[in-house]
Amino acid sequence: MPILTDQLKETAKTIGRVPTNYELEIEDYHEHETDSRSVFLWKDQNDDDKGVWIELDKDGRLIKLTKDTISDNKENSLSNEQLKDIALHFALEHYPETLKLFTFEKIDELKNGDLRFTFNQEKLELPLPDTGFSVRITKAGEIVGFRYDGVAKKIISPEKIINKDEAKKTLLNGLEMESMITVLSKGIYENGDNLPHLVFEPNLRFHQLLADGTTPEFEQEEDTPKQLVPLAKPSKTSTKDIDAFIGLDRSAFKLIREQDMGDVIGTVWRMDEDEPEKVSSRSLDDFFQQRNDHMIKLQTDKNSKQLKGMFSFLERKGDLQLSLAECEDIALQFLYHLYPKADQYFRMKLDPQADETSAWFHFELYHGGIHVRFGFVSITVNRTTGHIDHYLGPEIHPELITSLPLEPTVSVEKAKQLFTRFFDVELKWEKEYIEDSEDYYQLVYKPAYPNLTGELAFIEAESGDIIVGKDLY
Repeated sequence: MPILTDQLKETAKTIGRVPTNYELEIEDYHEHETDSRSVFLWKDQNDDDKGVWIELDKDGRLIKLTKDTISDNKENSLSNEQLKDIALHFALEHYPETLKLFTFEKIDELKNGDLRFTFNQEKLELPLPDTGFSVRITKAGEIVGFRYDGVAKKIISPEKIINKDEAKKTLLNGLEMESMITVLSKGIYENGDNLPHLVFEPNLRFHQLLADGTTPEFEQEEDTPKQLVPLAKPSKTSTKDIDAFIGLDRSAFKLIREQDMGDVIGTVWRMDEDEPEKVSSRSLDDFFQQRNDHMIKLQTDKNSKQLKGMFSFLERKGDLQLSLAECEDIALQFLYHLYPKADQYFRMKLDPQADETSAWFHFELYHGGIHVRFGFVSITVNRTTGHIDHYLGPEIHPELITSLPLEPTVSVEKAKQLFTRFFDVELKWEKEYIEDSEDYYQLVYKPAYPNLTGELAFIEAESGDIIVGKDLY
């Protein structure tokens, strides 16, 4: 007999040790043949960034827990063995069969100092991903995260396993190097500097190889080259400011949220007259509706104050019936307002899309035909109001790429040699997701870089430096 919703809520509250000053914001129930679950979120009313998230299955067993540290005890650090015992004890409270099913896999130290202990199901002495459980714990011993994935339902073992050298040779066959421009972010790459670089990205024909040597089947997608044309000048140089373009009258709108998002500051604006009514439902849909409806959201670069993104959730309908050409002119006016030398930096994609109320325009940074990763701009113009309803800017400031070379100093062959020097393969279980069918696990050879701290992401095309990705999880 299914547990009553009130019982589930009390169970979640007890598991999460929810403080009395926290208020319930989400209470949602999903019924499904194979995955029924309930979701709860309690938030600190004095600090929107603090909360407790709980997911339970239909029988009230814990599936997921995420919470912010409540204890102020930061001085008394326990040993890793003590913390592992606490983490395992927590898991055993909820899943007594844990030790029979799962094996300790690894311990990760996270950026804030927390530890995460991971236990997996194994087959052929290799861990099966997305099985078992993980526990996140502070150095003081407070459980702040838990995730239960359970056991693998279907495992397909290979009839034979080819040797490692043969697998490595097969994966390296057809290796290509694509030159591109990308920002080497400090938070993503070990030797990043937050500046754009001309790099080689290694591209393997297959990202994995079945353990028996069979290459995976995939549908070959036709690589249709984008048709990009030089940027035209708008019909006039607009004197409007950004707020006028996006329809944000700050005397009529109220700033309701501001958040530091790393490199950008996010702000949320709502019209005073559009104060939403408190809904009785605490479903996920209503929660996100409350946080989005009747709002304009902005993302602004923390240092340059440049607009990086704008998203309107207003239902704006005006009396205009703008043609596609008129909308294109507005999009160009906006782009030139943000980047006065836009025609020196951008190309426009042909055949913009449109419906009755909106027109979508796509622009890309251009540097001698070299692909600029995350160098695109997306602008949506409302055909009935003439306002910009959506804007997504480039990750790279256009001026920074003008000084980059048009040709690599390092040859393609040299880049391949550098990649091959660090490249290796390892056997791993991989979960295959099949539409309208049961998921299963299969054994594969996957790329590995045992002499590096992470994945080899790029080769710097001027210096030949190896760019290594950080483990962000």
